[in-house]
Amino acid sequence: MKAKIFTYFLSGGIKEVFKYGLTYLRKYIYYKSVTIFMYLDISKIKKIELSPEFSFTIIDSEIEIESITFDRIRTQNYKGWFNKESIVVIGFYQSRPVSFIWSHFHYYEIEDIFKINLQVDKCWIGPTFVDKTVRGRGLNKNQILYQLMNIPQNIKYCVTSANVRNIASINSFKRLGFEEGLIITKYYGVFSNRKTIFKFVNNGENIIYLK
Repeated sequence: MKAKIFTYFLSGGIKEVFKYGLTYLRKYIYYKSVTIFMYLDISKIKKIELSPEFSFTIIDSEIEIESITFDRIRTQNYKGWFNKESIVVIGFYQSRPVSFIWSHFHYYEIEDIFKINLQVDKCWIGPTFVDKTVRGRGLNKNQILYQLMNIPQNIKYCVTSANVRNIASINSFKRLGFEEGLIITKYYGVFSNRKTIFKFVNNGENIIYLK
């Protein structure tokens, strides 16, 4: 746990570590989480011009990941995800790895929320990450678009999610054509006895399936 927190500090800054710790603590007492699920019809993607200052590569094996000096991605369950045929796009700035975004093709589980059931024509996008040193320069939009441009041809819909407070990530997806399909409000802690609330919007019930 200490190593993970230190890695979060180096790549995300003290603010990210504080938010991580506070959320972890509040879930034991009282915490309200609002998660927005979004989806994209691949045929309706809004393309942007990729920035020349970043480069990307697709990785689909544990060996390749471990050959890259990128501590942040090692906090992810990359071994388990590769075993389920997931792939990851790594973003580089001046040959330094600074971002990543995952693609999952069978199912994806959001901790403490639900497992997402993915049919053969759907994939899950995420988690995503951008190092603190290059944030605010459009890198997340670039890596999402690169990922979508290299998605398998059988995929018709991409699904993802973000906490309602993560405005930057939500906007990155929406600028590429993603739209909201489901909003899940979940309550945690010993002082909460409220049920989880599901709200489908924009035809989301026909695209997003929960296990």
